[in-house]
Amino acid sequence: MTASPDERACLIVNADDYGYFRCISKGILKSATHGVVTATGVFANTIHFGEHAAWLRDCDALDTGVHWQHVQPGPRVRRQRTWQSMPGGRLLPAARVGHGSR
Repeated sequence: MTASPDERACLIVNADDYGYFRCISKGILKSATHGVVTATGVFANTIHFGEHAAWLRDCDALDTGVHWQHVQPGPRVRRQRTWQSMPGGRLLPAARVGHGSR
């Protein structure tokens, strides 16, 4: 049995974090114009939201929703620690290796 066009399944591909960084917003818009992404969650309380919202108005291919962010906007990327394997399989932060820590 073949489903009618109204009964067919629809795949929604959501790209989160629109408005977080310029590169993320531009990538989501590009993906939407190429038919890859169909929806996005928008950070509305970021520093450059007005600029990013203007870009979004020109993209009819994208459904939008709000991505609630109730903390300070901006990058929250922590410095990544480098770990070094010690004898016996023990891991230590690389900064401590060679400084008498075991």
